[in-house]
Order: sequence, then C-alpha cells, then structure tokens
Amino acid sequence: MVLNDIGADAVKIGMLHNTSVIKCVCKILKKYKLKNVVFDPVMIAKGGARLVNKNSVNYINNLSFSKKEGNSIISENTRRN
Repeated sequence: MVLNDIGADAVKIGMLHNTSVIKCVCKILKKYKLKNVVFDPVMIAKGGARLVNKNSVNYINNLSFSKKEGNSIISENTRRN
C-alpha cells in the first residue's frame, strides 16, 4: 500500500458506494492518522439517479471524521439526502 511505502500529504475521497466500503476507508484514515482529507462523495448522477443508498448517506453524515477539526474538507453534497 502506498501509505506504508511513502505516505501521503493529502487524500481525496470520492464515491463510496456502501457502508462496508465507508467503514473500510474510515479504518484506514484512522490507522494512518491522515489529516489533509478532501471528502467529495458522488451521491447523485447528473441525470438525478441516486448512486448511494440512503443508509450510506446517513452513515456518511454521522461520521466522526466529517465533524472533526483540522484540515479536512467535506463537500456540501454530503448533506443532500
């Protein structure tokens, strides 16, 4: 894994399709204590179709890293249900 080899100064996260993937990503963020995180999930297609189920959206909205202080940026589209 790149994080083991050279680390990362910043991480950008895009679409996370389900809660199991979200939990895995959160585990890695915590393990490596990543601080410069841009969380920009794709939840709705341009045509309006939902790409992520409502349970996953609720889970994302309640994540601790989305509320922490620091250098994380959470895009506004995480609040759209």
